[in-house]
Amino acid sequence: MKSSFTKEHTLITKGVLVIMLLAHHVFHAKEAAPYNIDTIINDTTLFYNIMSFFRICIAGFAFLTAYGMTQTFKASNSDNPKTYFS
Repeated sequence: MKSSFTKEHTLITKGVLVIMLLAHHVFHAKEAAPYNIDTIINDTTLFYNIMSFFRICIAGFAFLTAYGMTQTFKASNSDNPKTYFS
């Protein structure tokens, strides 16, 4: 069975997640409020809520790691699940 989600797709996804991680940390309300940062979104509360939502990137990294490990283990063609934990 050929996977439609390749390493190239993983790298692209990781790039987007890194951008989300940077945006979350750079534009976090506690960090950006003293500097009066102007954004395209006029509602600052909405903007900071969106930036707070970007912390989902951690779950994205965890998912990609688990998915990659699972695909690697499946590719080893081992029928014994105990070998997955060796």
